[in-house]
Amino acid sequence: MERHLHSAAKLMLVLAAVNVVLGAAACYFLHTTRVVDFSRNSNEFFRSTPLYGILALATLIYGLVLAGPLLVAGLALIRLTPWAQGAATLVATFALLLFPLGTLVGGYALWVLMADETSLLFDYRAKSDRNILRSR
Repeated sequence: MERHLHSAAKLMLVLAAVNVVLGAAACYFLHTTRVVDFSRNSNEFFRSTPLYGILALATLIYGLVLAGPLLVAGLALIRLTPWAQGAATLVATFALLLFPLGTLVGGYALWVLMADETSLLFDYRAKSDRNILRSR
């Protein structure tokens, strides 16, 4: 199960990077098509309010906001920190809404994180860390 845990962590890191890259591309697309005007001297945020522009902007913001927690949770899972399982479960739940990649990564991460073997792995790591501290 440790192999699956590291795979899920790496996939969360990749999803964070994809969100940032797609977010930058979406900003460029929305600006060049003048759906959203990012210039300073514009009084109107939307030139027109087509539904696809509003949905694209909402998805962009959601993906960029979720990129930070995905990065932190992925790194914490790789290091097997004690709080990583709960944080990654929460982040993976929110990632389910980023269809289609987030749904796949979030579903896989939830499957790995909810397994009994994963809880045992984190418990074993916590006990071994306590024993190392006691021996010093």
